[in-house]
Amino acid sequence: MFYRSTLVAIIMALFSLSLSGQESERNIMTGAISKQALSEMILDHDAFQPLPLKNDMFWETLDENTVDIIIAEGEKYLDYDWPSLLARRYMDFDIDGNRTRYSQRYYGRRNAVSDLCMAEIAENKGRFLDDIINGIWLILEETTWVVPAHSEGNKLHDINDVFVDLFSAETAALLGWVDYYLGEEFDNVTPLLRKRIYEEVNRRVIVSMLEHNDFWYMGYTDRIPNNWNPWIVSNWLTAVLLLEKDPETRTESVWKALDVLDNYLNPHPADGGCDEGPGYWGRAGASLFDCLFLLDKATGGNFNVYNNSLIRNMGTYIYKIHISDSWYVNFADGSARVIHEPGTMYRIGKSIDDANMMALAAQQFRKNPEAHRILSGRSPFGQRTIPDLMIMDELADFEQPFEPELNYIFPDLEVAVAREGEKGFFLTIKGGFNDESHNHNDVGSFVIFYDGMPLFIDVGVGTYTRKTFSNERYTIWTMQSAYHNLPSPNGVMQKDGHEFRARGFNTKIRGDRTTVNMDIAGAYPENAHTLSWNRNMTLDRPDEMITLTDAWKQSGQTGRNQWHFILATEPVILEEGEIMVTNGKTQLKFMHDEELYVQIEKINIDDNRLQRIWGKSLWRLTLTSEQKGLQGKETFIIKK
Repeated sequence: MFYRSTLVAIIMALFSLSLSGQESERNIMTGAISKQALSEMILDHDAFQPLPLKNDMFWETLDENTVDIIIAEGEKYLDYDWPSLLARRYMDFDIDGNRTRYSQRYYGRRNAVSDLCMAEIAENKGRFLDDIINGIWLILEETTWVVPAHSEGNKLHDINDVFVDLFSAETAALLGWVDYYLGEEFDNVTPLLRKRIYEEVNRRVIVSMLEHNDFWYMGYTDRIPNNWNPWIVSNWLTAVLLLEKDPETRTESVWKALDVLDNYLNPHPADGGCDEGPGYWGRAGASLFDCLFLLDKATGGNFNVYNNSLIRNMGTYIYKIHISDSWYVNFADGSARVIHEPGTMYRIGKSIDDANMMALAAQQFRKNPEAHRILSGRSPFGQRTIPDLMIMDELADFEQPFEPELNYIFPDLEVAVAREGEKGFFLTIKGGFNDESHNHNDVGSFVIFYDGMPLFIDVGVGTYTRKTFSNERYTIWTMQSAYHNLPSPNGVMQKDGHEFRARGFNTKIRGDRTTVNMDIAGAYPENAHTLSWNRNMTLDRPDEMITLTDAWKQSGQTGRNQWHFILATEPVILEEGEIMVTNGKTQLKFMHDEELYVQIEKINIDDNRLQRIWGKSLWRLTLTSEQKGLQGKETFIIKK
């Protein structure tokens, strides 16, 4: 009896682990400190000084060039004609789906306040105060701090709707930093200004976050949180710690923030992978570290979870999926080109004692040091801009070279990365499922670079509109599997949904060869009539080539099997079975079965967001099988 019950327990435990590869109740944050200990450790409002104040000697030590840049950015907004926020522009999102006409003006106000404040802090002469007061008064008088895309119903925002979105939280943090640095100057003008700042932040954010558990990103509902969780929490913590004076409210708010972060971390892949892509890492993993930096300061250094394996993995993820320069692996809505703040990357690397992450940050900084000194200088300026300025000299002097490993495997995220070395092929391929955050229908898709430049690509996502996050999402071409490097069995594309997924994702590293294998048949609906579609991809370093082999079994033949490949530059047919592909500098051969019918399609790009990355056109290569029968195999080879 004991043997049987023990065996059942073991089997159930293994089954549970195999389902997710994750821990369901890590509780890293609330497990690191008790609520009672937190209440005793958390600093009072007046004692909380996370950054050097305006009269601190730090500001005297900044080099003149950096100061000049900061002041010049602020001077752009002297006597500023502040943008109006019209009701009709707010309604654009519900009327025609446009997100930007209102939001550009909204962000414009906040960016102006940030740059003006930085200039005033650096110069410390009062020259920018009038414009700062004008800007924050306008922000305080806004009916809502929630942007149109995050507001629900009636075209305009209901003033009684207490929802806290990304940018209402950021606005609260911005006002907290403004008060922290310039509050005394405001008091010399009128005490009503600081009073109003607290009242509006308290009403719109602090009270709402304490009283509500129904905001989806908090993790108390059935929906799994995404980047909204740490992004909002980092700004909520900032506002509470900088503005709230009541000790009980400070403790209750910080304790709940820890619990909300646990709701994000508990279901997170143990490998630290960000399913939203490297662009969103800046507001997912990096925002988590913003929270940790704040908590460290708020508790006098007594809150520390940097040695936790998941926390470390969430930091190092960003360099593991780095390709070259500003190119990153960009599955889902991620952009293929990302510029993260080197100072922030460096500080995260330092906090988890990862020299390679610090090295990548230093490498990125050296490419354009002047731009990077103020790259993070937007709203809210105290979150990253000033902390990054504080380590700029250390960052500039860090000389250890960045040395990525040849292979990085994310077994929970189901992403593999393999490279030849500093030059040559870079390959990444994903499994996963088609209900990830910011999902594209891309199970089994891959990206190939050569010598650090794009060859077979993931297009990414265009400018967000109402359609992007609606039930029409998968009518957008960039979301569809036929516009990824994927097959269409029987001419059928993949389907969205949690159940549409890869099976048996695994990676084998044997000497100088890295092979990734999975069955992607489950990513397709029933009308694809596909029982199995085994996708095998190998980076062969000795032979300097990549081999893709697809082997399938089908229950019916209602169309032709097709393979789609998306390329950054135009492919050219050389002869039957051989196509020239290029990264713009180096020509490579793409070899295939001679019996496949070849089509080359130019994709004109009219979206500004995509044009900034790819230019005005991309190319889709489609190969169609004339083979009859319910099973088969095709092999494709890419080599120099």
